[in-house]
Amino acid sequence: MQGNRKCLLSMSERLPAVKKLLQTPPQAQVPALIDDWPYVPASLAAGCGAILGLLLLAILQRLFPALVSAPLPGFLLGLLPFQLMACAAAALTLRAGISGQSLWLSLGLPENLDLPRAMLGRVLRQLLLLYPALVAVNLCVITACHYFGWPMPEQALTHYARQDCGAAFWIIAALSVVLIAPVCEELLFRQVIFRSIRYFSPRYAGLWTALFFSLFHGLPQYAPALFILGLFLQRARNEGGLPQAIILHSLYNLISLLLIVLKFAYATAA
Repeated sequence: MQGNRKCLLSMSERLPAVKKLLQTPPQAQVPALIDDWPYVPASLAAGCGAILGLLLLAILQRLFPALVSAPLPGFLLGLLPFQLMACAAAALTLRAGISGQSLWLSLGLPENLDLPRAMLGRVLRQLLLLYPALVAVNLCVITACHYFGWPMPEQALTHYARQDCGAAFWIIAALSVVLIAPVCEELLFRQVIFRSIRYFSPRYAGLWTALFFSLFHGLPQYAPALFILGLFLQRARNEGGLPQAIILHSLYNLISLLLIVLKFAYATAA
């Protein structure tokens, strides 16, 4: 008798939870992959925007070769058109495809820009792990290229550092590399492309995003290091959202830029 009473009490305690579950709409019971669908056409639009940006660059190179060969216009045209056009195409597509949510939030940006100290601490710890790992990977790639006789292409900023580009070039290059490029690339990869891939492959979306990120830069010799960088940025996005990934990306680019400038400034002084 007491056992039956305990069984009835346990069933009565569980009944509200069961009733609540049954009353939940089916869309809410499924993980929020349905919310990822608008990012699929947005990622396709971003790809089209990037292609249009590259076509624009090719046209300008054909019509105005002297302009494109100049350091500052050449650097900006080689970096910004396909990034900005890809972001604009993705944003416009998201704005048309998402209802009931602002474009700012759909892009993964926070309502307020107050950054907690814990986030900054996580970013610094990730940088301490990231930079030695990338240096080791790049050294392995350079060794392999020398062994097999493969060319090791020079990065754009290293190429311009060999020239006397002036202070104005480096100020604008710093703004582009440290601010514009990280924001555009994180919006594209860690938000739009990641969520579009997650719609089809939730388990491996981060790996695919890092792979596309490494191939996006068009330098196969640097792809292994960029793949590792993409994994770190994805981890930052999972821990602290898109702001943490943007901050990590910006600080990484800032350190790389400073190392390039200091290297050639020391070589010139010597």
